[in-house]
Amino acid sequence: MAICEEQEICSTRLQSQDKLLHAISSILGVKPTTDVVVLVKRYAELLGEIEELKTTVGERFRQKEERLVEIQASHLPLRTYLLSGPTGAPRGGGGAAALGAGLARRVAAAERAVCHAGTEFARVKNGDKQNLRKLWQWFLSDPAKLRSVMRATQCESYS
Repeated sequence: MAICEEQEICSTRLQSQDKLLHAISSILGVKPTTDVVVLVKRYAELLGEIEELKTTVGERFRQKEERLVEIQASHLPLRTYLLSGPTGAPRGGGGAAALGAGLARRVAAAERAVCHAGTEFARVKNGDKQNLRKLWQWFLSDPAKLRSVMRATQCESYS
């Protein structure tokens, strides 16, 4: 009798230590079991969930495509106003695209004028050997100071 019991224990141990069943159980997300019916049932549920996800993804993709067509249709009047012809070039005249280009040109012209004024100021400042720039500044901002400097200069030239 001991031999029969030992064989039964070994057979139970072999069934409980089946690597393939353990791998399938872990893949399907169930507790390790030797009951094949549980594994088949879970596999069928998993296939159903996969099909449900496929249909959901397909449905959402179709909705996204429909929404994209709606957005393109709603932008069509604006696009035809801004752009002309199949080339997609900005419309001539007073269109919004021409306004943007005109603004860019005006900004560039203003930047050039500021740079020119800065270089002109530096040139005048470096070339001002007799402090005429300072006299001009006093002429504009403080005429009394200019008069006093002019008097002091005249007095020094006569002495």
